[in-house]
Amino acid sequence: MAASPAPISGMGELSDENLTIDRLADGNVFADFTELVAQTGTAGSAPFTFTGSVTGEEVLHPDGSFEFQIFVDGQVLESPCGTGSYRARVEGTGTISPSGDAVGVFHENTIDDGASPILFDLTGTVFDNTLTFSGTYQCR
Repeated sequence: MAASPAPISGMGELSDENLTIDRLADGNVFADFTELVAQTGTAGSAPFTFTGSVTGEEVLHPDGSFEFQIFVDGQVLESPCGTGSYRARVEGTGTISPSGDAVGVFHENTIDDGASPILFDLTGTVFDNTLTFSGTYQCR
């Protein structure tokens, strides 16, 4: 029997973004992007480190708002549940501020079928390339 969900929280950094515009429609910009992510923090009372490659789609609207849907294919480098690979889905929304900063919220959760040593369900915020998040995790 799996243990009950426990708290997890941390921070992350996005890097090496590569954006490709697919099309323009009604003032909206539809784009595919790739980038790297590194996430660290505490799962229960133990440290964790995740790294991964991000692929996804983003829609930028004329009013400065945006929405995105991405997948993360990553590695659990350190966790109370062991190490291994994981796949996660992330969805979010936000706005581009007048100063050009991207500010938003997101939901991220593991979606793999047995490969990940840790299952997580996170909500968080993004400010440009910095993430902060919290949620729950379970060891598989």
